[in-house]
Formats: sequence, C-alpha cells, structure tokens
Amino acid sequence: MSASRTKQSPAPPSRWWYAVALVVVFAGFAAMAAFMLPRLDTYGNSLIRLVAPGETDMSLKEPGTYTIFHEERSVLDGHLYVSDTVSGLRVGVRSAASGEEIRVQPASFKETYSFGSYAGTSVFTFDIASPGDYHLAAAYDDGRTSPRVVLTIGHNFLTGLLLTVLGGIAFVFAAIALAIVIVIVVAQKRSAARNANAQRDAHALTR
Repeated sequence: MSASRTKQSPAPPSRWWYAVALVVVFAGFAAMAAFMLPRLDTYGNSLIRLVAPGETDMSLKEPGTYTIFHEERSVLDGHLYVSDTVSGLRVGVRSAASGEEIRVQPASFKETYSFGSYAGTSVFTFDIASPGDYHLAAAYDDGRTSPRVVLTIGHNFLTGLLLTVLGGIAFVFAAIALAIVIVIVVAQKRSAARNANAQRDAHALTR
C-alpha cells in the first residue's frame, strides 16, 4: 500500500488588505487635518490685528524682525473687511518705555498667506532689539479716514505656517508610502500563492 501527501501552500492574503491600504491613505489625510487645523488657528490668533487708520499697544515677546501685513481679506470683531490697497498709509512704531521711534521700512520681499477667512501680503517690517511694550499707529498722509483696512503684525509667522503645512503634508506622504508597501507586499504574496498552487496542480497532473 502506498500513500502520497500533497503539501498545502500557504493561503494568500485577503483582498481586504487593499481596502486597508485605502483606509491608511484616508487616515493620513485625517491626521493632516488634525495636525494642521489647530495650529493654523493658533498662528492666526497669534497675529496682532488692528483696523487702520488706528493705533494699538503691542507686547512683543521676542527680539528680531516683525512683519506688518495688509490683510486684504479679514474678519475682526465680527466684521468682514475686504480691501485692495493701503496706498498712502503711513505706519509708525515707538517703544512705550523710552519713546524711541522704531524704523519702519517697506518689506524687502513679498510674503503672502491665505487660510480660512484671512489673506494677507507683507507691506512693512521693523526690528526691535529687546522684548517689551511698543505702540503702533497707522494713518493716511492726507488725513482721510477711509478706506479702513486691517493690518496684522507677526514674528516668524510664515516660517511657522510653512512648517505646519509641511508637517501636515508629511502625514499624507507617510500614509501613501505605507499604503503602497501594503499593496506591493499583498500583491506579491498573492502572486506567489497563485504560482505555488499552479505548480502543485501541474505536479499532481503528472503523477
């Protein structure tokens, strides 16, 4: 009496793993949103905003260069502001402690941002040597009171914004890379299982 034993090939991975790969991609986009949205709100709220012509007191926490943006689209105190230009607007900054005038100069290069209800373009910059309280006043040269525009003041604002965006994108790319790995591994294992089954069946037919 003789007996033969057919070696069983390992079962191929389920096609459901392709669905898992798709879920991973969606999870990457969800992680991007969860990472970016709270930080965008934080960066937006960190800006000092005022309606010009007008003035405001500022408590600046770090030395360095501060950028004054013209916020062409903005919401402040429940009011929507949309403006095209700040032509003729003069801005002055002085130290509240010493009364020293801080030099305000045109922005050396154009910086822009847009998120939610806000969009701005850099128009001026000024440098402070030490943290402290400062006073900013903005008025038109001819004394007119309109158009009323929103100015925002920030320190390293766009750098932080860019890092936030890149961090969010990194979540998406990582998720896509993981999904691709899942698809490739599953496809290879399913192909190997099919080939093994085909060889087993061919071997059985020749016996």
